[in-house]
Amino acid sequence: PLSAFSHYKMTDTSLGVNHQGQFAASTITFNLQPGVSLGEATNLIDDAFGRIGVRPPSMAASRARPRCSRNR
Repeated sequence: PLSAFSHYKMTDTSLGVNHQGQFAASTITFNLQPGVSLGEATNLIDDAFGRIGVRPPSMAASRARPRCSRNR
């Protein structure tokens, strides 16, 4: 029987999962306080991720961007 190796329960969950390539992805949004630049906010967010032991999103995004080169 299915119950021999699985179980289920009713719960709230999202209807879909976002992906970046084959990996599950999350989107983090934020607002800037007056007088705070986007660069400052990005650095603060990266620092917060570092304190909890997660690679900062800005580093992950920079590695995911395709690099362009010109043939001469």
